[in-house]
Amino acid sequence: VQQGSIAADQTICYNGDPATLTSTQDGSGSGSLSYRWELSSGGGPWTTITGANGPSYDPPGPLSVVTQYRRITVSTLNTVPCESLPTNPVTITLLPQIAPPTASANQTICYNTAPASLSRTNATGGSGAFTYQWQSSPDNTNWSDITGQTGPNYSPGNLTSTTYYRVVATSTGTPSCGSFNSNLVVITVRPELVAPSICCDQIVCIGSSPDPLSGTSASGGSGTFSYQWQWSTSGNAP
Repeated sequence: VQQGSIAADQTICYNGDPATLTSTQDGSGSGSLSYRWELSSGGGPWTTITGANGPSYDPPGPLSVVTQYRRITVSTLNTVPCESLPTNPVTITLLPQIAPPTASANQTICYNTAPASLSRTNATGGSGAFTYQWQSSPDNTNWSDITGQTGPNYSPGNLTSTTYYRVVATSTGTPSCGSFNSNLVVITVRPELVAPSICCDQIVCIGSSPDPLSGTSASGGSGTFSYQWQWSTSGNAP
């Protein structure tokens, strides 16, 4: 019985799905032919793949360890099966698992001020080739690319509402292993400050005391305030 040959070795992404293993030369023999496929996972023993009995075989994904496949031709004559030697193995090699980039760091800022610059680390794994894109979101649901922001740092302008940021790393090697999001960076914007007010203008006689002054508290910011009363005889700031 002649085993024929199969193809081909592949390099795929971690947890990827291999392409179909094809028969470059079918097996041959004097009886009726069928096939038996075997695999070896991570250098382990060869085991028969249940249901794999055609000349070609489509390995299921995802794969997370290097796996080899081979085919055996079975020739059955007068109910007696004879098996060929195995074909040379086909090896499915995996690129390293991708570790996404990280972005830093969360901040809390005052209304209508600019946060400190954001920074990122590089993604690793795959083929090692990546492009990067900073993105922002007002609600951690709807994300938009920030035009022109593909570098390791990004400095947002003044913000008036809490905003979320992340970096998307896209694998550009062969094969490409897709896109991966960094962690979220949250810039929390405190409520806009509302100044206190006092009431009210008075006209009093010389030598008499005005009525007590009253007013409203400030609001916004962190919500904690101290107060200092001031006076001026000219109406100008002291």
